[in-house]
Amino acid sequence: MPTPTPADQLREAASLLRDKATAAIHEGRTTWSTGNTLASRSPVVLDDPEQPSVLIETYAARLERVNSYLALLGPATGIAVADWLDREAALWNAVETTAAEHGPKGLKVTVGLSTHTEALAVARQILGTTTDTTVAAPVTEAAPVAVIHACPGPDDNGTSPCCHRPPFEVRSERITRDPALVTCPGAPATEEPTR
Repeated sequence: MPTPTPADQLREAASLLRDKATAAIHEGRTTWSTGNTLASRSPVVLDDPEQPSVLIETYAARLERVNSYLALLGPATGIAVADWLDREAALWNAVETTAAEHGPKGLKVTVGLSTHTEALAVARQILGTTTDTTVAAPVTEAAPVAVIHACPGPDDNGTSPCCHRPPFEVRSERITRDPALVTCPGAPATEEPTR
Protein backbone atom coordinates (compact mmCIF):
# COMPACT_ATOMS: atom_id res chain seq x y z
CA MET A 1 0.00 0.00 0.00
CA PRO A 2 1.45 3.40 -0.94
CA THR A 3 2.25 5.92 1.78
CA PRO A 4 -0.79 8.15 2.30
CA THR A 5 -0.35 11.76 1.31
CA PRO A 6 -0.81 14.46 3.96
CA ALA A 7 -4.18 15.31 2.40
CA ASP A 8 -5.19 11.64 2.68
CA GLN A 9 -4.13 11.59 6.34
CA LEU A 10 -6.12 14.76 7.04
CA ARG A 11 -9.25 13.34 5.39
CA GLU A 12 -8.88 9.99 7.17
CA ALA A 13 -8.49 11.67 10.57
CA ALA A 14 -11.44 13.97 9.87
CA SER A 15 -13.62 11.00 8.98
CA LEU A 16 -12.57 9.02 12.06
CA LEU A 17 -13.08 12.00 14.38
CA ARG A 18 -16.45 12.89 12.84
CA ASP A 19 -17.61 9.25 13.21
CA LYS A 20 -16.52 9.09 16.87
CA ALA A 21 -18.00 12.51 17.70
CA THR A 22 -21.29 11.65 16.02
CA ALA A 23 -21.44 8.31 17.85
CA ALA A 24 -20.91 10.14 21.18
CA ILE A 25 -24.01 12.30 20.69
CA HIS A 26 -26.80 11.22 23.04
CA GLU A 27 -30.33 12.45 22.39
CA GLY A 28 -29.03 15.21 20.11
CA ARG A 29 -26.83 16.73 22.85
CA THR A 30 -23.49 17.82 21.42
CA THR A 31 -22.14 20.10 24.15
CA TRP A 32 -20.83 18.62 27.38
CA SER A 33 -20.24 20.20 30.79
CA THR A 34 -18.98 19.21 34.22
CA GLY A 35 -21.12 18.62 37.30
CA ASN A 36 -21.68 16.30 40.25
CA THR A 37 -23.92 13.35 40.96
CA LEU A 38 -26.76 14.06 43.37
CA ALA A 39 -26.11 11.21 45.77
CA SER A 40 -22.34 10.94 46.07
CA ARG A 41 -21.38 14.38 44.74
CA SER A 42 -18.64 12.74 42.67
CA PRO A 43 -17.40 14.79 39.73
CA VAL A 44 -18.94 13.86 36.39
CA VAL A 45 -19.12 14.94 32.76
CA LEU A 46 -22.72 15.60 31.72
CA ASP A 47 -24.36 16.07 28.36
CA ASP A 48 -27.13 18.36 29.66
CA PRO A 49 -27.16 20.27 32.96
CA GLU A 50 -30.99 20.37 33.09
CA GLN A 51 -31.71 16.69 32.31
CA PRO A 52 -28.28 15.13 32.61
CA SER A 53 -27.04 11.83 31.37
CA VAL A 54 -23.81 11.03 33.19
CA LEU A 55 -21.14 10.34 30.61
CA ILE A 56 -18.06 9.96 32.80
CA GLU A 57 -17.88 9.64 36.57
CA THR A 58 -14.68 9.94 38.58
CA TYR A 59 -14.20 9.28 42.26
CA ALA A 60 -11.07 11.32 42.88
CA ALA A 61 -11.16 15.10 43.22
CA ARG A 62 -7.91 15.38 41.25
CA LEU A 63 -9.72 14.02 38.20
CA GLU A 64 -12.08 17.00 38.08
CA ARG A 65 -9.49 18.70 35.84
CA VAL A 66 -9.68 15.71 33.51
CA ASN A 67 -13.46 16.01 33.44
CA SER A 68 -13.22 19.74 32.62
CA TYR A 69 -10.89 18.92 29.74
CA LEU A 70 -13.12 16.13 28.42
CA ALA A 71 -16.15 18.41 28.62
CA LEU A 72 -14.34 20.85 26.31
CA LEU A 73 -13.82 18.07 23.79
CA GLY A 74 -17.44 17.01 23.40
CA PRO A 75 -19.00 16.05 20.07
CA ALA A 76 -19.49 19.66 18.94
CA THR A 77 -15.74 20.30 19.25
CA GLY A 78 -14.91 17.01 17.55
CA ILE A 79 -17.12 17.82 14.57
CA ALA A 80 -15.65 21.34 14.30
CA VAL A 81 -12.09 19.93 14.30
CA ALA A 82 -13.10 17.35 11.69
CA ASP A 83 -14.46 20.15 9.47
CA TRP A 84 -11.17 22.05 9.89
CA LEU A 85 -9.13 18.96 8.93
CA ASP A 86 -11.29 18.46 5.81
CA ARG A 87 -10.75 22.10 4.82
CA GLU A 88 -6.98 21.80 5.32
CA ALA A 89 -6.97 18.64 3.17
CA ALA A 90 -8.70 20.56 0.37
CA LEU A 91 -6.21 23.44 0.70
CA TRP A 92 -3.29 21.00 0.72
CA ASN A 93 -4.54 19.43 -2.52
CA ALA A 94 -5.04 22.84 -4.14
CA VAL A 95 -1.52 23.98 -3.29
CA GLU A 96 0.07 20.71 -4.45
CA THR A 97 -1.94 20.82 -7.70
CA THR A 98 -0.91 24.41 -8.37
CA ALA A 99 2.73 23.61 -7.65
CA ALA A 100 2.63 20.55 -9.92
CA GLU A 101 0.97 22.41 -12.79
CA HIS A 102 2.83 25.71 -12.62
CA GLY A 103 6.00 25.06 -10.63
CA PRO A 104 7.23 27.41 -7.90
CA LYS A 105 6.03 30.46 -9.84
CA GLY A 106 2.50 29.06 -9.60
CA LEU A 107 2.64 29.53 -5.86
CA LYS A 108 2.65 33.31 -6.14
CA VAL A 109 -0.52 33.37 -4.09
CA THR A 110 0.04 31.25 -1.01
CA VAL A 111 -1.94 30.64 2.09
CA GLY A 112 0.23 32.68 4.43
CA LEU A 113 -1.97 32.08 7.45
CA SER A 114 -2.42 28.38 6.73
CA THR A 115 -2.38 25.85 9.53
CA HIS A 116 -1.25 22.89 7.39
CA THR A 117 1.47 21.79 9.80
CA GLU A 118 -0.78 22.07 12.84
CA ALA A 119 -3.66 20.28 11.10
CA LEU A 120 -1.37 17.44 10.06
CA ALA A 121 -0.06 17.14 13.63
CA VAL A 122 -3.64 16.88 14.93
CA ALA A 123 -4.55 14.34 12.22
CA ARG A 124 -1.53 12.19 13.05
CA GLN A 125 -2.42 12.26 16.77
CA ILE A 126 -5.94 11.10 15.94
CA LEU A 127 -4.63 8.34 13.66
CA GLY A 128 -1.90 7.31 16.11
CA THR A 129 0.89 8.02 13.60
CA THR A 130 2.57 10.85 15.47
CA THR A 131 6.10 9.81 14.47
CA ASP A 132 5.44 10.26 10.74
CA THR A 133 7.20 13.52 9.94
CA THR A 134 8.51 12.67 6.48
CA VAL A 135 6.28 15.10 4.57
CA ALA A 136 6.58 18.84 4.96
CA ALA A 137 3.73 21.27 4.51
CA PRO A 138 3.22 22.24 0.87
CA VAL A 139 3.64 25.93 1.61
CA THR A 140 7.04 26.70 3.07
CA GLU A 141 8.50 29.87 4.45
CA ALA A 142 10.56 30.11 1.28
CA ALA A 143 7.45 30.22 -0.90
CA PRO A 144 6.71 33.65 -2.34
CA VAL A 145 3.98 35.52 -0.54
CA ALA A 146 1.40 37.43 -2.54
CA VAL A 147 1.16 41.18 -2.22
CA ILE A 148 -2.39 42.08 -1.27
CA HIS A 149 -3.47 45.66 -1.91
CA ALA A 150 -6.32 47.61 -0.38
CA CYS A 151 -9.28 48.02 -2.70
CA PRO A 152 -9.87 51.64 -3.73
CA GLY A 153 -12.79 53.18 -1.88
CA PRO A 154 -15.14 55.96 -2.96
CA ASP A 155 -12.79 58.66 -1.59
CA ASP A 156 -9.54 57.23 -3.01
CA ASN A 157 -9.77 58.70 -6.55
CA GLY A 158 -9.49 55.23 -8.13
CA THR A 159 -6.17 54.36 -6.50
CA SER A 160 -5.35 51.88 -3.79
CA PRO A 161 -5.03 53.63 -0.41
CA CYS A 162 -1.98 51.50 0.49
CA CYS A 163 0.34 52.38 -2.40
CA HIS A 164 -1.68 54.91 -4.42
CA ARG A 165 -1.60 52.77 -7.57
CA PRO A 166 -4.64 52.10 -9.74
CA PRO A 167 -5.94 48.50 -9.83
CA PHE A 168 -4.83 47.93 -13.43
CA GLU A 169 -1.20 48.33 -12.32
CA VAL A 170 -1.53 45.51 -9.79
CA ARG A 171 -3.43 42.98 -11.92
CA SER A 172 -0.97 40.17 -11.19
CA GLU A 173 -1.40 40.72 -7.45
CA ARG A 174 -4.43 40.58 -5.17
CA ILE A 175 -6.86 43.24 -3.95
CA THR A 176 -9.03 43.05 -0.85
CA ARG A 177 -11.61 45.15 0.97
CA ASP A 178 -10.51 43.72 4.34
CA PRO A 179 -7.81 46.02 5.82
CA ALA A 180 -6.52 43.18 8.03
CA LEU A 181 -5.45 41.20 4.94
CA VAL A 182 -3.46 44.00 3.24
CA THR A 183 0.25 43.11 2.89
CA CYS A 184 1.30 45.93 0.54
CA PRO A 185 4.31 47.73 2.05
CA GLY A 186 2.95 51.10 0.97
CA ALA A 187 3.70 53.65 -1.70
CA PRO A 188 6.58 52.72 -3.99
CA ALA A 189 9.70 54.80 -3.47
CA THR A 190 10.05 57.62 -5.96
CA GLU A 191 13.43 58.56 -7.26
CA GLU A 192 14.72 61.99 -6.49
CA PRO A 193 15.72 63.89 -9.61
CA THR A 194 19.49 64.18 -9.97
CA ARG A 195 21.04 67.64 -10.41
